[in-house]
Amino acid sequence: MADEASTQAQTGIETKSLLFNKWDISEVKVNDPGLVRYVSVNSLIVPHCCGRKQKQQFSKSEML
Repeated sequence: MADEASTQAQTGIETKSLLFNKWDISEVKVNDPGLVRYVSVNSLIVPHCCGRKQKQQFSKSEML
């Protein structure tokens, strides 16, 4: 227990994915069988640059 707390303290940042910036994704469950195919509650990070680096070929790693 103490080892887990010290590990989280060392990393400093705890990432938590929220659905609509309100609900924790791990707690959301889709109960309607008709909507299961259409509602995905997997966390996904999509990098974006707002068009700043679109004309430069090799600056994509600096987008985020």
